[in-house]
Amino acid sequence: MRTAKQLGLRILPLVLLIALTACQTVDNRAKDDKTLSARDDHRSGTMTDANDLQAQYRLGEAYYAGRGVPQDNKKAFELLQEGARQGYAPSQAGLALLYYNGQGVPQDYQEAFKWSMKAAEQGHSAAQCLVGAMYSQGLGVSQNHREALKWFKKSANQGDSTALLLLGGMYESGSGVSQSYEEAAKWYKKAALQGEIKAQLALGALYGLGKGVPRDQKESFHWFKEAASRGNADAQYIVGSAYELGRGVPKNITEAAKWFQRSAAQGFPKAQVIIGTMHEYGLGMPQDYVKAHMWYNLAAAGGDQDAIDDAAKARQDIARKMTPEQIAEAQRLAREWKPQLEQ
Repeated sequence: MRTAKQLGLRILPLVLLIALTACQTVDNRAKDDKTLSARDDHRSGTMTDANDLQAQYRLGEAYYAGRGVPQDNKKAFELLQEGARQGYAPSQAGLALLYYNGQGVPQDYQEAFKWSMKAAEQGHSAAQCLVGAMYSQGLGVSQNHREALKWFKKSANQGDSTALLLLGGMYESGSGVSQSYEEAAKWYKKAALQGEIKAQLALGALYGLGKGVPRDQKESFHWFKEAASRGNADAQYIVGSAYELGRGVPKNITEAAKWFQRSAAQGFPKAQVIIGTMHEYGLGMPQDYVKAHMWYNLAAAGGDQDAIDDAAKARQDIARKMTPEQIAEAQRLAREWKPQLEQ
């Protein structure tokens, strides 16, 4: 069982945080007809006080997302900047995101921090989370884990799932707080219940290891399966392994093959090696040397060194059982293969 640290869950890379925060910053409830109406009002100058800033923000995020209007980061920047200067928190948070990513404007972490702080001080939960992340990483501001913790908690107290996840990471790693697996598990669970995949993975790892929570393979399996069902390839591989080994769930080679297949189809090298092996020996699926060789080819081209080594040896061994025509067909299938991403 891999630890949460090995799964890359101590503190999320800020790039991932930004992607998650962007999802919370954008008002996904805005409809295309409202976007078009806001666009027309903005062009004609008929936008009025009460709805002006909200409509302006909606139009700006529509240009950012390319929803109902052509995608245009510069236009998004102009619109969000107008609202931000008038003190509208969602526009300030959106502007911070553009400065951070360098979209529609040169990248500027100090400006990103400035605008995220303005929104955070008004209680914008995603902006509070971003402020915490920037303090944690020392981007646009001096690194300060205590300030990071303060802002993550403000955001988490409003139910922001990303902040809940990152708080769990801080307690697990002991960044700015006393290290505590119990506290980590508490915050991870709150995020996991909101569907945060990384939190589900972290919680599954803690239950599997008995860190901060009683060791419970069934509960561990439950959380890994939640993440796997949402399309996470790492979790799908773990769930496949659980079914293969009977860890937290009765052994079931057919179910194992199903989850390994989903992970492999997304390009996860270790799952590709296993699916190759299952095809080679007819385990949970029909025996098929051509498909086995194809999966070994794909895994050997991946970035996981263990999988590369295993796949290269398995490919060499199975080639002795195949005709030149079968090998050529497997190589053709590998060249034409495309990942089927679920996320």
